[in-house]
Amino acid sequence: MMKNKITYFLLICGLLAVTATSCKDDLLYADDGPVPEGEAMVTARIDFRPLAEGLGAKSRTAGDVIKSINDLYVLLYNTAGELVEARSLTETQSASAGENQFYVNDITRKDEDADNGKAAELKTPSAHLKLTVPYGRYYIYAVANMGEDFKEAVTTYKEESHASSESVKSYRNAIQKRESLKAITLTWKTEVVQNNQMFGCFTLDGETTEESLLTINKKDMKLHSWIRRAASKVTIAYDGSDLKENVYIYLKSVQIKDIPTECYLGKESAINKDAEDKDHNFGDLIADGEMITYTDPANMSYNERWPARITKGSPYYYTGCEKSLLAQKKEIFETNAHTETTDALFFYENMQGTGKDKSQDADGNGELDHPGLPDRPDEYPNYKLKDGKPYGTYIEVKAYYVSNHEDRVGSGDITYRFMLGKNVTTDYNAERNYHYKLTLKFKNYANDVDWHIEYEEPKPGIEVPNPYYISYLYNRTMNLPVKINTAGGELVSLEANILTNNWAPHGAYTGSSDQLDYAYWYDYEAVSQKEFSYNAYPVDIPRDERERNFDNPWNGFLSLRKTRATILTTLPVPDDNDGSIIKIKDNKEYYEATGDHPDHASRGKRIYVQDSQEQHESDDADGVFTLEENKAEKTINVSVPLYTRAKQMVISSGYTGNNPYVAYQRRATVEFKAQLRLPGESNLRVVSDTVEVFQVRRIVNPKGIYRSHKNTSSFHVTLMRLPKENATQFESFLSEGPWKVEIAEGSDNFISLSQTEGSTGTPIDFTVNFKGECKADESRHAVIRINYHNMTCQHLIFVRQGDAPVALLEGKARWHTYNLVSGTQETKSPLDEGSLFRFGNLNQPIAASNQVNSKLPWINVVPEYFDQPGPLDLVGEMTPVEWDKITNVVPSETATNWSDLNLPNGGHVATFEDFRALFSSPDIEQGYGVLYGDEATETAISIDDVYGYRWLTDKDKSEHYGMRGCFVYNKKTCRNLFFPIGASGYGHRRTKENGTLRYSCGRIERYPDTKNTELINRPLFYDLYMRSGAIYWLDRLKADALSNDGSKGPAIGWDFNYFTFDFNHIIESNIFSNGKSDACFIRCVEDPN
Repeated sequence: MMKNKITYFLLICGLLAVTATSCKDDLLYADDGPVPEGEAMVTARIDFRPLAEGLGAKSRTAGDVIKSINDLYVLLYNTAGELVEARSLTETQSASAGENQFYVNDITRKDEDADNGKAAELKTPSAHLKLTVPYGRYYIYAVANMGEDFKEAVTTYKEESHASSESVKSYRNAIQKRESLKAITLTWKTEVVQNNQMFGCFTLDGETTEESLLTINKKDMKLHSWIRRAASKVTIAYDGSDLKENVYIYLKSVQIKDIPTECYLGKESAINKDAEDKDHNFGDLIADGEMITYTDPANMSYNERWPARITKGSPYYYTGCEKSLLAQKKEIFETNAHTETTDALFFYENMQGTGKDKSQDADGNGELDHPGLPDRPDEYPNYKLKDGKPYGTYIEVKAYYVSNHEDRVGSGDITYRFMLGKNVTTDYNAERNYHYKLTLKFKNYANDVDWHIEYEEPKPGIEVPNPYYISYLYNRTMNLPVKINTAGGELVSLEANILTNNWAPHGAYTGSSDQLDYAYWYDYEAVSQKEFSYNAYPVDIPRDERERNFDNPWNGFLSLRKTRATILTTLPVPDDNDGSIIKIKDNKEYYEATGDHPDHASRGKRIYVQDSQEQHESDDADGVFTLEENKAEKTINVSVPLYTRAKQMVISSGYTGNNPYVAYQRRATVEFKAQLRLPGESNLRVVSDTVEVFQVRRIVNPKGIYRSHKNTSSFHVTLMRLPKENATQFESFLSEGPWKVEIAEGSDNFISLSQTEGSTGTPIDFTVNFKGECKADESRHAVIRINYHNMTCQHLIFVRQGDAPVALLEGKARWHTYNLVSGTQETKSPLDEGSLFRFGNLNQPIAASNQVNSKLPWINVVPEYFDQPGPLDLVGEMTPVEWDKITNVVPSETATNWSDLNLPNGGHVATFEDFRALFSSPDIEQGYGVLYGDEATETAISIDDVYGYRWLTDKDKSEHYGMRGCFVYNKKTCRNLFFPIGASGYGHRRTKENGTLRYSCGRIERYPDTKNTELINRPLFYDLYMRSGAIYWLDRLKADALSNDGSKGPAIGWDFNYFTFDFNHIIESNIFSNGKSDACFIRCVEDPN
């Protein structure tokens, strides 16, 4: 009888995530016809079943690690379930695979290819093969990635006497029956890629995965198999869009827990450690599966640099994301959070059935159904470990949460847990070949989610937000929320003590060669570091100084009581003092309130409750605090005011309530201590907590926006800061808490804002729009007030349109907008620094083009960088002139020293009285920072651009550059002036150094040189030689100028100290030497009408 041959096309559909699509073959034959004698060449296709999508320090594993066929087998069983044929196939690169060969390519999948109708993989492999099979009825199975022992078992399945290892013998025995084949036990390997075993059955079409008896009886028959992985995977993403403002979650790690040690190759698996249930007693659990670590907590602090930080404004994060995404990046999050290549956690199947609702509040009564912590049955009798599924597999997320929200202050480690299953309620089946897509959605105060949570608040206890922030400016305030868990007791006392209070830049000392050059050996924070050694001191620091305790909080920036003084002085107080200048013995005596002075209370200690009574008697003087009790929750919420200190705390010491650093915060620590009388306890219970208070970096970019009267171009504001003092680029930063922007009262109505608020964890970013032009003889003014870091810090931006002279005070001088270029010309932009002049000489203006530092960028400055100049270019002159050929006049106090001034629109050089009126008025204040002009439309980044504005010619302008300087403004009317300090940062040339460009009038070296060791009392002066500022000439000498210290002397200029925020006159001896003057800027005024 002639043998008939049938070609069977076997398709092994590779593993697909639940969303893949299958290729469907036409049905070419009936499966219930007669079975003739003979054999057939069967062509088959085996497709990876797409991973089904589920749920909408070991390391992570790439999401596509189990997505290949390394070895492939086909096994045929008769109707009795006995093995008939077992084939080990060889891979070929040829698309026309021969007999017992297979060829692999990738196939695009559709949703219906996945087990649950939603594929999680776009493409999966497809294996094509041919086999010669005798006619008959068979159960046919595809097995992949079983390793060498299984391969040997298949190739020797008829050779019972073949010498083999125990593993091979076990496999050989198992494959003899189809049920024992499916019951082969797989053991989990530490290396995930080794857990890539796959199993599938052949069918007559490509739509079902259910095994069926196949009739092989016709030519050109095609078979198809979906092959499924024994393992599944889970990816985790995070969504904090429903958090409250000022709440932070710092994700540390995610781990899969209690994964099966074993899994059946081809039948449903469930771990069950029940010795009495022999039919189902199977496997064990591995307590700790794979872990994804988001950062190393040992090397990072809980702050904005933590990459996996979740906030209201930056709520989205997923594995592989560099940092959390802003709220407006939701589409990116949804696209990338759960891709098939996203790093994932893998596990074997573990089918635990259905059970109780996993929700924390399944009955919706507003309370947790089973609150508590494990291993505390007496304290939490209703707690249910793992939702009552002891053998289930679950996900565990470790994090640290901070709630600085005034309604619920708290912080600490927190654990989130979720039992795996195919829904978020009652299903606990962790099925094979699934991609579980978990998104942990945080709500409210970080401790309110649908996952199970474990965290603990101390009861009784006291909690303060950590960290908290206060303004970089002097005499500013913020309120700190404090929560006391009374446990039903009575609050007997509450007090605060400042433990540390530093003058120095926080984090500046690193011990490395590229750290900030400052007097770190007098920085208590630095010398207290464990790594700081005796030998870290400079060699010229005496031994007794090395052994001193430099914890001197009286020199720091923070106070527990309201700051009423602007200046603390050890010298007599001026006669015209309005109360803002206070005479003291020294900073220590004033801070600790041990002397006799108007501010009689300690700055560093304050009592709020004593003998169960609130202490409000001194609120008017010291600042108002509030207490609010919540009897239901057994808590007391306290709002405590904190303050920055005076602008000058003894001028000769340099200590200040302002933060002078643009790149560093300053740090203080405050301890809050309470005594509670608890029921049943004879002794008072003492509870305490300590908060870190950071005085934020000084913000200078941007500080002002100028538009000429016809210019209505918008300006895009992004608040920026320097990451370190010697950085070359500014960077935007995130607000630690919500932020708000508003136009200050008193402003002219000529601007609008594109955005007025932002959420926690977002950059401070908005656009200033100008409503229209103004008249040529008009100037309009506004102040934009930005409150950020939970509204505890403030920054002002000064806006002006028009260049008409302006009187900041009624009845006083009308100030010109521009600096002087020559005796007949002013600059064309308020950003332009103009010329430097030696005193009384308008005929030899030193052109701004000379005022250039010896190197760019101007960072890592050392004394050697300050070079004496060569010949200097003069305005209007072709030939450069040596410094000593530029003359000056002897100052006169009876008449103007600038008689050659002849401006087209009139005006004279500002007098001492003009400046002094601004200094002494309670309505006038100063701000220091960067102004952007007509040509700029957005905040610059590079320091050369931010600081370096120059007007070269009408066609060659520094178009987008800014200029540093001092804004003098009326806080009631918002009128403002800008005084540039120059593109170099030095608006001053010293005659003592033959015209060297430098702001400092005295220091030309670091402070502790061989002749001076007084730095211990004034460490902020260490690098005064290189700090920025400018000096402006007065019209004439003021012989009896009154100083803040009560002394009188001959004033000849006005000092703008960009580092210390000082704004005051400067005496003649500082800028004259042997009758020779320095060179300074000039600003003109017009007398009031």
